[in-house]
Amino acid sequence: MPDRDALARLRCTAALLACTPTLSARLRWDDRVVLEILRPPHPERDHAVLPPCWFRAFLADAMRNGMPGELLERERIERILACAVDLGTRQGAEVLPGDVARFPVGGTWMHLLAVSSPVEDVRPIVRAAAERGAGDPDDPMQVLGLHVAADLEVTVLSLGTHQRIEDSGDAAEVLRDVAMQVAIQRFERQLAAVADHPAAGRED
Repeated sequence: MPDRDALARLRCTAALLACTPTLSARLRWDDRVVLEILRPPHPERDHAVLPPCWFRAFLADAMRNGMPGELLERERIERILACAVDLGTRQGAEVLPGDVARFPVGGTWMHLLAVSSPVEDVRPIVRAAAERGAGDPDDPMQVLGLHVAADLEVTVLSLGTHQRIEDSGDAAEVLRDVAMQVAIQRFERQLAAVADHPAAGRED
Protein backbone atom coordinates (compact mmCIF):
# COMPACT_ATOMS: atom_id res chain seq x y z
CA MET A 1 0.00 0.00 0.00
CA PRO A 2 1.26 3.52 -0.70
CA ASP A 3 2.23 5.64 2.31
CA ARG A 4 -1.00 7.41 3.33
CA ASP A 5 0.55 10.75 4.32
CA ALA A 6 2.64 10.94 1.17
CA LEU A 7 -0.35 10.00 -0.96
CA ALA A 8 -2.47 12.65 0.78
CA ARG A 9 0.14 15.30 0.00
CA LEU A 10 0.15 14.34 -3.67
CA ARG A 11 -3.66 14.23 -3.80
CA CYS A 12 -3.82 17.78 -2.45
CA THR A 13 -1.24 18.90 -5.00
CA ALA A 14 -3.25 17.35 -7.85
CA ALA A 15 -6.44 19.07 -6.69
CA LEU A 16 -4.73 22.47 -6.48
CA LEU A 17 -3.25 22.08 -9.97
CA ALA A 18 -6.70 21.25 -11.31
CA CYS A 19 -8.09 24.50 -9.88
CA THR A 20 -5.76 26.96 -11.58
CA PRO A 21 -3.47 26.95 -14.65
CA THR A 22 -1.05 29.30 -12.84
CA LEU A 23 0.37 26.49 -10.69
CA SER A 24 2.74 23.65 -11.51
CA ALA A 25 4.58 21.14 -9.34
CA ARG A 26 7.89 19.32 -9.23
CA LEU A 27 8.45 16.06 -7.40
CA ARG A 28 12.03 16.10 -6.20
CA TRP A 29 14.23 13.28 -4.93
CA ASP A 30 17.08 15.05 -3.09
CA ASP A 31 18.24 17.60 -5.68
CA ARG A 32 16.96 15.72 -8.73
CA VAL A 33 13.55 16.36 -10.28
CA VAL A 34 11.79 13.02 -10.78
CA LEU A 35 8.54 14.32 -12.24
CA GLU A 36 7.09 17.68 -13.23
CA ILE A 37 3.38 18.37 -13.54
CA LEU A 38 2.40 21.30 -15.72
CA ARG A 39 0.12 22.23 -18.55
CA PRO A 40 1.40 22.27 -22.14
CA PRO A 41 2.93 23.86 -24.05
CA HIS A 42 6.28 23.75 -22.29
CA PRO A 43 9.95 23.47 -23.33
CA GLU A 44 11.56 20.06 -23.44
CA ARG A 45 12.73 18.80 -20.07
CA ASP A 46 15.40 16.28 -19.08
CA HIS A 47 12.94 14.63 -16.69
CA ALA A 48 9.45 13.14 -16.96
CA VAL A 49 6.53 15.54 -17.42
CA LEU A 50 2.81 14.87 -16.95
CA PRO A 51 -0.14 17.18 -17.56
CA PRO A 52 -2.27 17.78 -14.43
CA CYS A 53 -5.18 15.68 -15.74
CA TRP A 54 -2.92 12.61 -16.11
CA PHE A 55 -1.41 13.17 -12.68
CA ARG A 56 -4.89 13.39 -11.20
CA ALA A 57 -5.94 10.17 -12.93
CA PHE A 58 -2.80 8.44 -11.64
CA LEU A 59 -3.66 9.37 -8.04
CA ALA A 60 -7.37 8.61 -8.38
CA ASP A 61 -6.35 5.13 -9.54
CA ALA A 62 -4.22 4.78 -6.41
CA MET A 63 -7.24 5.76 -4.32
CA ARG A 64 -9.44 3.13 -5.96
CA ASN A 65 -6.99 0.26 -6.16
CA GLY A 66 -4.47 0.82 -3.39
CA MET A 67 -1.61 1.00 -5.92
CA PRO A 68 -1.18 3.30 -8.92
CA GLY A 69 -1.81 1.64 -12.22
CA GLU A 70 -0.26 1.84 -15.64
CA LEU A 71 0.25 5.59 -16.09
CA LEU A 72 3.71 5.32 -14.52
CA GLU A 73 5.98 2.33 -14.05
CA ARG A 74 5.36 0.58 -10.74
CA GLU A 75 9.05 0.46 -9.79
CA ARG A 76 9.01 4.27 -9.56
CA ILE A 77 6.08 4.45 -7.15
CA GLU A 78 8.03 4.32 -3.89
CA ARG A 79 10.43 7.02 -5.05
CA ILE A 80 7.56 9.26 -6.16
CA LEU A 81 5.80 8.88 -2.81
CA ALA A 82 9.03 9.78 -0.99
CA CYS A 83 9.62 12.90 -3.07
CA ALA A 84 9.50 16.46 -1.83
CA VAL A 85 6.80 18.48 -3.60
CA ASP A 86 7.68 21.97 -4.84
CA LEU A 87 4.85 24.13 -6.15
CA GLY A 88 5.71 26.44 -9.03
CA THR A 89 3.91 29.62 -10.07
CA ARG A 90 3.47 31.91 -13.03
CA GLN A 91 1.31 34.84 -14.14
CA GLY A 92 1.48 36.57 -10.78
CA ALA A 93 0.64 33.55 -8.64
CA GLU A 94 2.44 32.94 -5.34
CA VAL A 95 2.67 30.16 -2.77
CA LEU A 96 2.33 31.47 0.79
CA PRO A 97 3.36 29.58 3.95
CA GLY A 98 1.29 26.48 4.59
CA ASP A 99 0.85 25.76 0.86
CA VAL A 100 -1.74 28.50 0.42
CA ALA A 101 -1.79 29.39 -3.28
CA ARG A 102 -2.58 33.01 -4.15
CA PHE A 103 -3.25 34.34 -7.65
CA PRO A 104 -4.80 37.48 -9.14
CA VAL A 105 -8.38 37.46 -10.45
CA GLY A 106 -9.41 40.84 -11.82
CA GLY A 107 -8.91 43.31 -8.99
CA THR A 108 -8.78 40.65 -6.27
CA TRP A 109 -6.56 37.91 -4.97
CA MET A 110 -7.95 34.39 -4.78
CA HIS A 111 -6.48 32.10 -2.12
CA LEU A 112 -6.64 28.29 -2.31
CA LEU A 113 -5.69 25.56 0.14
CA ALA A 114 -6.34 21.84 -0.33
CA VAL A 115 -7.21 19.46 2.52
CA SER A 116 -7.25 15.68 2.23
CA SER A 117 -10.80 15.20 3.51
CA PRO A 118 -14.12 14.74 1.69
CA VAL A 119 -16.40 17.76 1.43
CA GLU A 120 -19.03 16.38 3.82
CA ASP A 121 -16.40 16.48 6.60
CA VAL A 122 -15.16 19.94 5.67
CA ARG A 123 -18.45 21.75 5.09
CA PRO A 124 -19.52 22.03 8.79
CA ILE A 125 -16.12 23.47 9.72
CA VAL A 126 -16.31 26.02 6.90
CA ARG A 127 -19.85 26.93 7.94
CA ALA A 128 -18.70 27.52 11.51
CA ALA A 129 -15.79 29.68 10.29
CA ALA A 130 -18.19 31.78 8.20
CA GLU A 131 -20.45 32.23 11.23
CA ARG A 132 -17.42 33.53 13.16
CA GLY A 133 -16.92 36.18 10.47
CA ALA A 134 -14.54 34.58 7.98
CA GLY A 135 -15.00 36.12 4.54
CA ASP A 136 -17.70 38.57 3.50
CA PRO A 137 -21.11 37.04 2.65
CA ASP A 138 -22.15 40.27 0.88
CA ASP A 139 -19.25 40.10 -1.58
CA PRO A 140 -19.29 37.07 -3.96
CA MET A 141 -15.50 37.26 -4.36
CA GLN A 142 -14.91 37.13 -0.59
CA VAL A 143 -17.09 34.16 0.38
CA LEU A 144 -15.31 31.20 1.97
CA GLY A 145 -15.88 28.54 -0.68
CA LEU A 146 -15.39 24.85 -1.35
CA HIS A 147 -14.29 23.07 -4.52
CA VAL A 148 -14.76 19.31 -4.55
CA ALA A 149 -12.32 16.77 -6.00
CA ALA A 150 -14.35 13.70 -5.07
CA ASP A 151 -12.15 11.27 -7.01
CA LEU A 152 -9.19 12.32 -4.83
CA GLU A 153 -11.15 12.71 -1.57
CA VAL A 154 -9.82 16.27 -1.44
CA THR A 155 -11.60 19.55 -0.77
CA VAL A 156 -10.07 22.83 -1.92
CA LEU A 157 -10.86 25.84 0.26
CA SER A 158 -11.07 29.23 -1.45
CA LEU A 159 -11.27 32.81 -0.22
CA GLY A 160 -10.91 36.02 -2.22
CA THR A 161 -9.72 39.38 -0.95
CA HIS A 162 -8.88 42.82 -2.20
CA GLN A 163 -5.28 43.13 -3.36
CA ARG A 164 -3.93 44.45 -0.08
CA ILE A 165 -1.23 42.63 1.84
CA GLU A 166 -3.08 42.82 5.15
CA ASP A 167 -6.27 41.38 3.59
CA SER A 168 -4.30 38.61 1.92
CA GLY A 169 -2.58 37.68 5.16
CA ASP A 170 -5.94 37.47 6.93
CA ALA A 171 -7.37 35.24 4.17
CA ALA A 172 -4.40 32.88 4.26
CA GLU A 173 -4.71 32.62 8.04
CA VAL A 174 -8.43 31.81 7.77
CA LEU A 175 -7.69 28.97 5.35
CA ARG A 176 -4.86 27.62 7.49
CA ASP A 177 -7.13 27.69 10.54
CA VAL A 178 -9.87 25.76 8.73
CA ALA A 179 -7.29 23.24 7.51
CA MET A 180 -6.06 22.78 11.08
CA GLN A 181 -9.60 22.14 12.32
CA VAL A 182 -10.10 19.58 9.55
CA ALA A 183 -6.84 17.85 10.53
CA ILE A 184 -7.86 17.77 14.20
CA GLN A 185 -11.24 16.28 13.29
CA ARG A 186 -9.56 13.60 11.14
CA PHE A 187 -7.10 12.74 13.92
CA GLU A 188 -9.87 12.49 16.53
CA ARG A 189 -11.81 10.11 14.26
CA GLN A 190 -8.72 7.97 13.77
CA LEU A 191 -8.22 7.79 17.54
CA ALA A 192 -11.86 6.83 18.02
CA ALA A 193 -11.56 4.10 15.39
CA VAL A 194 -8.48 2.66 17.12
CA ALA A 195 -10.28 2.77 20.48
CA ASP A 196 -13.21 0.87 18.99
CA HIS A 197 -10.96 -1.66 17.26
CA PRO A 198 -7.62 -1.81 19.13
CA ALA A 199 -6.17 -4.46 16.84
CA ALA A 200 -6.43 -2.06 13.89
CA GLY A 201 -3.96 0.32 15.56
CA ARG A 202 -1.22 -2.28 16.04
CA GLU A 203 1.61 -2.71 13.58
CA ASP A 204 2.85 -6.16 12.72
